Amino acid sequence: MASRCWSRGYRRPLADWYIAHGLPPKTAQRLVAETFRGIAEVLLQAAEPLDDIVRGVTTPGGITEDLVSTLMAQNALGAWDAAMDKVLARIAPDRAKGPAPK
Repeated sequence: MASRCWSRGYRRPLADWYIAHGLPPKTAQRLVAETFRGIAEVLLQAAEPLDDIVRGVTTPGGITEDLVSTLMAQNALGAWDAAMDKVLARIAPDRAKGPAPK
């Protein structure tokens, strides 16, 4: 459920950004959908751990690294963790007492 919320919450602002920067709405929607499809295919077909996949598609000093570092600097990814914790507390309060043991 939370993954669908993330997808919905992320897709709309991303498509809106593309539209605000000149793409027609249908093209923006298609670009977002194809991006999600591509990511899903890579994750479904790869045998490597997620960190290895990320390293394999991220150019040092490139736009992906720049985007992620900007999101991290503004705690966007930390906000995602807080939102997921809130969802977990609602759907499984007994599991929401802290991080799972390693």
